[in-house]
Amino acid sequence: MSETRNIVFLGASYAGLGATHYFLKHVYPRLPTSPTIKYQVILINASPKWYLRHASPRAIADTNLMPNEKIFIDIAPGFEQYGDKVKFIVGKATSWDPEKRVLFISEPAGKETSISYHSLVLATGSKSASPIWSSYGNGHEEIEAALADANAQVKAAKSIVIAGGGPAGVETAGEIAENLNGAPGWFQSRPRNPKAQITLITSADKLLPRLRLALAKQAEIYLNQLGVDVQYNTKVCCCDVSIERV
Repeated sequence: MSETRNIVFLGASYAGLGATHYFLKHVYPRLPTSPTIKYQVILINASPKWYLRHASPRAIADTNLMPNEKIFIDIAPGFEQYGDKVKFIVGKATSWDPEKRVLFISEPAGKETSISYHSLVLATGSKSASPIWSSYGNGHEEIEAALADANAQVKAAKSIVIAGGGPAGVETAGEIAENLNGAPGWFQSRPRNPKAQITLITSADKLLPRLRLALAKQAEIYLNQLGVDVQYNTKVCCCDVSIERV
């Protein structure tokens, strides 16, 4: 009697996809072979698409600059190279029994199923205030809706505050400012007719704290040219906005 041992990966963002591909390429071929034992790799994710989350600063500014078809990529075709060694399931984990080694999954259309596993890799990521910053949730449609809402708010805004002076905050400020205010003309240090007042707040005494001071200063100059003012040594304790945690 043959036995199937399921190796389950839960979550298909950066960590989950990377771990699954690595396992199939480097670990699976070295598993002990037996006529009675078969190994099945199962990847489970709430969405059939992978979210290119590091492109979100540009998508927040305007999804015309970074269309949905470029930031939401089908997951399944990337695993066709492994044949029947891997199975991809679109679903969301609802509960887990570690003693019995059983994972309970809710699939689209409300279908409930359970999967027993030999090994389980949890790569579900973290939860954020907005689905824009998190890949694991209720599917890519939720992220698309959040990006569309962010676009509408950005276009209508007269004043925008971005909290965080790291790479994500600096890039988001630059993308939004260039899209709204445009680049300055010749012999100008700032846009002539800015559409929105944009402020980048950081608790540090420079932008991009892990980089050397010269690069931080250059980043500030570029932001200033796009109409972004930088406020240092300031912490954001709370806010009442829809776009947050940049």
